[in-house]
Amino acid sequence: MDINITINDVAGFKESFSDPRSLLNFLKKEHAFWKNSDSEATEAGVKPHSYFKAHQIIKTLCDSVENFISPNITDDELVQKINSFKKQQLPNLSSRWLCSTHPYTATFIGCNIEHGVDAADAFFRIVGMNSFNQITNKPSLMGSVAAYEYLHQKSDIAKRSKTEKKSLEKLRKELEESNKILIKETLKSKDEYYEWLEESKRNHSSWCSQNETNFNEKSNQIEVNFNELEERITNKFNEIESTYRDKLRLEMPAMYWRNSAKRHGLHGGLWLVALTFTIVAGMLFFYDFFNNWLLGQSLGVELNTVQGVLIFASFLTAFGFFVKVLSRLTFSSYHLMRDSQEREQLTYLYLSLLKEGNIDESSRDIVLQALFSRTDSGLLGSDSGITMPGISELLRQQR
Repeated sequence: MDINITINDVAGFKESFSDPRSLLNFLKKEHAFWKNSDSEATEAGVKPHSYFKAHQIIKTLCDSVENFISPNITDDELVQKINSFKKQQLPNLSSRWLCSTHPYTATFIGCNIEHGVDAADAFFRIVGMNSFNQITNKPSLMGSVAAYEYLHQKSDIAKRSKTEKKSLEKLRKELEESNKILIKETLKSKDEYYEWLEESKRNHSSWCSQNETNFNEKSNQIEVNFNELEERITNKFNEIESTYRDKLRLEMPAMYWRNSAKRHGLHGGLWLVALTFTIVAGMLFFYDFFNNWLLGQSLGVELNTVQGVLIFASFLTAFGFFVKVLSRLTFSSYHLMRDSQEREQLTYLYLSLLKEGNIDESSRDIVLQALFSRTDSGLLGSDSGITMPGISELLRQQR
């Protein structure tokens, strides 16, 4: 924000400032200059002119201007402070301060240190204010002579001509203008740097916050995926363990049914051979018996007597019963062989379904009931044929 402050000194010097930092820099230079001049006069043992004490007022002004550039001040507060500065503090400066940039300021200071306050006052009235007072003492005379030499002659006190004065004044103004431009550019670069720094901090903070959010989201997702994977692996392991446990439990029954099928097959084959031999032997015997009977040869049993008929009928009945027993034993062996084979295959089917996870508790009960139910031998009249209880129920459960 522009401050638009103009400062004046007792000799008509006027300078306007729009930037508070430029004003502060100028006041600090003036404060340092007059504070050093006051110290030199004090060390020389002479009383300093009242203008030498301007550094005290300038110090107060510097403190006020520093408040203008405070980062915590608002625009309304800045306007209020500037108005108070213009109305209350600047008027005290214009009547008690001589700018150090005047060409004759150094000569003014030299008159005060060499000849006293009266000499310095007489010199300033002639050179700075273009007026003349009556000479009342030697110091005022020395000051008037110094002013005359400064204005019209080249001397050890002031060696300036009008041309040199104009050139130096031009150089001074150019230097001041360049200094103002440099200060403005420096302040602009500084402001741009701070703006860039703040923007970088905001971007960095936003980047860190975004990365932290993304990291937390990914961490949570990884944790969820890991938990799901762990749960799947645990369930799969339990299923495999259960399948392996069932395999161990059913491996021996499956082996038993496989061996049982082979044993019943062997028995069935033997009973079939015995049945075949018995039928063939019986047929040969009856063929020979009827052939001899038809030829009229003598037989051990006479069929024309009641006793012979009863003996022959008893023999036929015994032969038929023996054939029936052999046939039942043969079919029972093959029936048990088929039952053992089906139970073995049902065991493998159960393990396969259990491995694939396609069997529930009710289906498991049906399968186990089918595997370990009582087997009909087929030897009794009430025995039924080959049945596997629970197979149809198991298939319906799988649908």
